[in-house]
Amino acid sequence: MEWRNLIIDGYGRVLEIVEPALAGMTKAGLDKQPRPDCNSMGWIVWHLTRGQDS
Repeated sequence: MEWRNLIIDGYGRVLEIVEPALAGMTKAGLDKQPRPDCNSMGWIVWHLTRGQDS
């Protein structure tokens, strides 16, 4: 598989994984940091999708 196809395939799977993982989460759940030194789930997903924008 060409590296370009691998990248495209990986980004294509993001929604398949993210949508079920976030199903039923509230805004408060997305904003919650499990520990002060951890990012929230909302930030992680935002960061992941921003990488796709690049």
